[in-house]
Amino acid sequence: ELDEATFFDTRGSFERIVQRLDELVAVYGDRNLEDPDAIKTMRARAADRLKELDAARNKDQQQRRQRLATAFEQAGMPALAALLRKE
Repeated sequence: ELDEATFFDTRGSFERIVQRLDELVAVYGDRNLEDPDAIKTMRARAADRLKELDAARNKDQQQRRQRLATAFEQAGMPALAALLRKE
């Protein structure tokens, strides 16, 4: 599933992988898995991709807020612009 998630590169697919791997470990425990290191590696890869997707989304949102703040400033609404520029 990790290969499929990587191909489609959607947040939901990586979330499902992390959830299923966590469930697998919860049900069987680390010691009862054939290759616990492989499970940990797959989970880490999926979690890292989730962080990357979130960072990209946050960057896009920040850029949109800045453009909107500029538009409010140009429209003579500095208070609204100030609200958008706060972090």
